[in-house]
Amino acid sequence: MSTAIAVLSQTPPGHDGTLFVQGGGSYQAGAPANFLDIVIAMEDYMTIVRLLKAGTPVTLETDVKTAFHSEDTKGYNVIAEIKGTDKKLKDEVVMLGGHLDSWHSATGATDNAAGCTVMMEAIRILKTLGVKPRRTIRIALWSGEEEGLLGSRGYVKKTFADPATMQLLPAHQTFDAYFNIDNGTGKVHGIYLQGNEACPDSSSSRMRSSTAHVPTIPIWTHTITCVKTT
Repeated sequence: MSTAIAVLSQTPPGHDGTLFVQGGGSYQAGAPANFLDIVIAMEDYMTIVRLLKAGTPVTLETDVKTAFHSEDTKGYNVIAEIKGTDKKLKDEVVMLGGHLDSWHSATGATDNAAGCTVMMEAIRILKTLGVKPRRTIRIALWSGEEEGLLGSRGYVKKTFADPATMQLLPAHQTFDAYFNIDNGTGKVHGIYLQGNEACPDSSSSRMRSSTAHVPTIPIWTHTITCVKTT
């Protein structure tokens, strides 16, 4: 009786040498190791399939080096802000951000160094220009996003409200908006509302008013469902 030691798989979008690697198992500390799943390019995968269908034995030699680090399982967010200057509005907060961690098999450039870079550059420009915002502008670079939005969810729970009970904390009353980039690079053509049907009108009017004086930044649409570069 043969014993399986690994799975070979491919994903439909993966062709021309591009690999789309899926989840690597549980991220919980102490969880058992996941069954080895090796993703290969579609061209190689289909070559193996054709050989097996033709009755030709296939032998593979692999060298897989994977390590799960459990020395420190805490997540670390990076938070910084430009304090508001208006006596009445300085306690109100507008947030922007992205996530620092990356998909386990990727370089992290698109997901999500690109988003973090845009948000950090926005803050750098404001600081360089010496802008004194009326409201506080806070940037957050999250950890643990790929494992389940752990960094942002933890921050929301401790700072604004526990989503399980919706018991609001004082900071929730002065929280105005949060803008996030995590859908790749390129021009931003609109806003994806994360399924929140309660805010299309307000978000659209805010973006139209905030970008009306900047003709090179058109905000074309906002959508309940995800659209690339929104």
